[in-house]
Amino acid sequence: MTIDLRDPRQLTRVLARGRLIMGLTAVVLPRLGGSLLGVTPRSGPARFYVRAAGIRDALIGLGMEMSVREGRYPQGWVGIAGVADAGDALAALVTRGLTTRGRMLSLFATGSAAVHLQLARQLDELDTAEGGLGGAPPDMSPI
Repeated sequence: MTIDLRDPRQLTRVLARGRLIMGLTAVVLPRLGGSLLGVTPRSGPARFYVRAAGIRDALIGLGMEMSVREGRYPQGWVGIAGVADAGDALAALVTRGLTTRGRMLSLFATGSAAVHLQLARQLDELDTAEGGLGGAPPDMSPI
C-alpha cells in the first residue's frame, strides 16, 4: 500500500495513528512516554500528568482516524489536535526548569500545531469542494 502524504485524508490518518501510538505509550509506560516528551516522571503525580496527556492524545488520534474513515468532519478533530499542540507549546514556554529536550519539544509542538491547523484548513476546503458540511445547504424540498 502506498501512502500519498499530499492527500489531506491520508496525511490525517498517518498523524492520527502516530498520535494514538504516542498517547497509548504514555498511558501504559509513563516513564518511557515521559522521556519521549522530555520529562522524567519519577513521582506518582508526574506519572499521572504524563498519563493524562497520553489519554488526551490517544483520544484525539482516535477521533481523527475515525472521522476520516467515516467521512465525518475530520477537520474538526485535526483542528483540535492543532489547538492542543499549541497549548502544549505555550505551557512549555511559560514553565520554568524544563530540560533542553523539553524546550526543544516545545518547538516540535509549535510545528505540529501549525501542520495540524493547516491540514484542518485543507480538509475544510476539500469538504467544501465536495459539497460537504461547508458546501451548499442540503436540498430542503418536500418529498
